[in-house]
Amino acid sequence: MSLTLLRSFLRRFDSAFRAARERAAEHLCMIHPGWRVTNVILRAEEPDRYVFALFYDDGGPPVVPGRYRIVAVDKPNGIVRELPLSPDSPYWITGYK
Repeated sequence: MSLTLLRSFLRRFDSAFRAARERAAEHLCMIHPGWRVTNVILRAEEPDRYVFALFYDDGGPPVVPGRYRIVAVDKPNGIVRELPLSPDSPYWITGYK
């Protein structure tokens, strides 16, 4: 089993990680009430925060690749921040526009 797969499996039992993931999704839904979060992907786990890509459906026509936002959740206090989405960002998903 690869180390990445093992970490992914163990995160399912990490309550702090699960709480941060939920806070990120709730934040996006609170800021944009008409949107529905369709997927949450961990982009980075840094010493002081988690960075997630939140894929969403805004009710418009479906697009491929899907729309997403980058959100960071601080580990110590749970503060959620939306990060800039640009090709220069280290969290940018390659191949997405």
